Amino acid sequence: MAELELLAEATVGEEEIDHLGHMNVRFYLAKALTGSGILAAELGLSPADCADFDAVFDLRETFTRYYREQLLGAKLAVMGGVLGVKANGLRFYLEIVNPGRKERAATFVQEMGLRSRETRTVLPLSETIANRALGALVEWPDHGRPRSIDLERVPRISLSEGRDRRLATREERRVGAEECDGAGYFLAPKYQDLAWGGEPAEARSFDRPLHDTEEGRQFGWAAMESRGVLLELPREGAWIQSFGAEFVTGAKTTLRNQWVFDVEREELLCTISIVNLAFDVGTRRAIEIPPAIRARLEAEYPPPSR
Repeated sequence: MAELELLAEATVGEEEIDHLGHMNVRFYLAKALTGSGILAAELGLSPADCADFDAVFDLRETFTRYYREQLLGAKLAVMGGVLGVKANGLRFYLEIVNPGRKERAATFVQEMGLRSRETRTVLPLSETIANRALGALVEWPDHGRPRSIDLERVPRISLSEGRDRRLATREERRVGAEECDGAGYFLAPKYQDLAWGGEPAEARSFDRPLHDTEEGRQFGWAAMESRGVLLELPREGAWIQSFGAEFVTGAKTTLRNQWVFDVEREELLCTISIVNLAFDVGTRRAIEIPPAIRARLEAEYPPPSR
């Protein structure tokens, strides 16, 4: 097995800091995607390489585990290698580390597939690329495997269930040209924008970035694990809507699910699952979910039908 390769280095900037005072999860993903893009290019699957046979090599699934929060000015390194080879794509393993503090910030497993640029039909990897990838295989360490999220199951609801249970988190919106590539497909690396983009719908308990405890302290939700699965990319002009719910799963944790639908076709496009930890902003430590918040969540988000 190969060793993890140093792929990129970066410093946490002010624009990457969120309301909890640390680097936001979307910037972890952006840095990991930089690493997987470099790995793909080394194997002969850069955007320019794929353009030669009118194809794209795009993101289809990401699993992330978060370990240590990273603050302004932290210097980070992205390490990675090939975790698996499929007929039409690759599975990458990546780690973001803070060498100065000798700590692991996050790990990622990313599924990327080779598809036709115009139709997005699946294309096979060439034997040459597959052999190169097999020569770069790395171990999947225990610390990078899921603790709470099932990678074998995609959580699903129907559009009608989302509407009946009033789970909308964003208003219906049309996919704009600026969100799409030259062939009119939504940009896969920005899949989180399918869930979080657009105008907020009716506010629910988990939509607030910060909450107050009875003792007057503030806490928010810090991600511990997440998984995003792209089932189908919408095209320019499609009407989409995001639905979500946050289920209490422990004394300090919740599981948040987001579902994005093509509302005209009633097709599920994308799912995002996040294991969140109640995080005291002042002490920067985990706390138990305050009873009032727990009761509100349990009342608003009873378990789904499946």
